[in-house]
Amino acid sequence: MGEINNSLAELTLPQKLILMEALWDELAKSESELESPDWHESILKDREKALAAGKATISDWEEAKERIRRRWKSVNEASFLFPVKCNDLCDILRNKYRIRNETMTQSTITDKGQTTVPVQVRKAMNLKPHQKVQWEIQPDGSAVVRPQISALELFGSLKSDVPFPGIHEEK
Repeated sequence: MGEINNSLAELTLPQKLILMEALWDELAKSESELESPDWHESILKDREKALAAGKATISDWEEAKERIRRRWKSVNEASFLFPVKCNDLCDILRNKYRIRNETMTQSTITDKGQTTVPVQVRKAMNLKPHQKVQWEIQPDGSAVVRPQISALELFGSLKSDVPFPGIHEEK
């Protein structure tokens, strides 16, 4: 065990997170064979104590995501940015298997190169029929799908300090 601790100390934080994710994926494959640990209950109790003491203001993960989304001007940017702290990281790892089962669905590409967006994904992204989506390929080969927002949908989202002159005022 000491050798493992020494080798972990040499890794950078991103390398440790990748290692944790790989370990979690391996554990999630054999979920039925694992006993459910009680560590998530202790995290929840610590969080409730922090809320009661006034040290924390966000009561749950969904509320935290909504607060972050409200700070960003673009919904597309905000949907992929979430706070990563130690407690939040534990929540992410604990919920990864559950979230993957609920939202990560499969789709088949047809002979024409088309695909159907699964219902769970359409609901999660609030996609409407005939709405276009943008695909962004990441350096690691993964793809990010975002709803394409038209300029008309953005109308009125920014306040103008200068009043727009009407036809009569231009003459």
